[in-house]
Amino acid sequence: MKVGMIGLGRTGEGMSRRMIEKGIEVWGYSSTNYENACGQYEARYISGCVTSIEYLVHRQSNLIVLDILVPEKFLVSSKSHSQK
Repeated sequence: MKVGMIGLGRTGEGMSRRMIEKGIEVWGYSSTNYENACGQYEARYISGCVTSIEYLVHRQSNLIVLDILVPEKFLVSSKSHSQK
C-alpha cells in the first residue's frame, strides 16, 4: 500500500511513523517546510518527500492521499494529559 501524507506536522509525522512501522510506503508533502519533510525522509519517518501535491497525486500510482488538519487548540501533550 502507498499513502500520500499532506501535512507533516505533529499529527502527520506521528501517523507516518506508525504506518512506516507497519510496512506501509508513505510519501510526504509539507506546504510550509520542505526541509522538514526531507529531514523526516532522512530519519526514515517517510519513504519519500515531494515538492507539490500535483506530483504526489499524479505521479504515484495506487496511492491513497490523506490530508490531516487538527487545530492546535485540540492538541494535548501526553505530559499534560496524564497529569489530569
